[in-house]
Amino acid sequence: MANSWLIGMGMTLGFLVFFAGLWLLVTKLLVRMSGWAKLEEAFPDQPHDRAVEKWSAATGTMGRSAITGVNFRNCLRVEACDSGLRIKIWKILAPFSEPIFVPWSQISAEDGALGTTLLGLGNPEKGCLRIGAKFGRKLEAASRGQFTTLAG
Repeated sequence: MANSWLIGMGMTLGFLVFFAGLWLLVTKLLVRMSGWAKLEEAFPDQPHDRAVEKWSAATGTMGRSAITGVNFRNCLRVEACDSGLRIKIWKILAPFSEPIFVPWSQISAEDGALGTTLLGLGNPEKGCLRIGAKFGRKLEAASRGQFTTLAG
């Protein structure tokens, strides 16, 4: 009886370790595919910059291609600040990633397909974020004229 209990505990512990390892591997791959690491290097967070407006469950796709882009549906934290845009991925989905802070002057916008706005991050571009056009207009309003979208 004691042996079956030990075997059950060992299997449970083994599964938990396997699942945690798999989770970390998948989240690392998604962050890498999205180009987030390159953005972290180019645009380190500026924690002293005050947030004017915050969205805690924003949706966006990182990457230009719809095929290779990574969709972060309702799991981005976006903050419009006085001098730029701070973007964070929920820690549960990217435990080792850091927030990025892109100055408004380093963000370009173009109309995307199906009511989206494509934000180019950097000049020259280091990455991009595809968001809904409505959310793009909210960012434009929060930037206080420092950033404009092409969508009317």
